[in-house]
Amino acid sequence: MDHEPMRRVAEFREVFDGAAGAERPELAEHRRTLLVEVHRSNLSELDADGRMLKGPDYRPPLLGDLVTRPSTGS
Repeated sequence: MDHEPMRRVAEFREVFDGAAGAERPELAEHRRTLLVEVHRSNLSELDADGRMLKGPDYRPPLLGDLVTRPSTGS
C-alpha cells in the first residue's frame, strides 16, 4: 500500500492546524466547523455524475460568521 497520499494529507492538516492556531487563535476553536462548512460547499459543486463543477447548485462556504466570531476561550 502506498502511504504517500495519507502522509501528504496529514502533513497538510498539520500545517493548516498550526497556521490557524498561530495566525488566528480564534480559528482553532472553530476548526471542525470550518472544515465541515468547506466540505458542504465542495459537495455542492458535484453534478449527478460526481464531477466537480460550479453549477447552479453551487454555494460558497459561509465562513464570515465563523472567522469574526469571538473565541469563547474553551
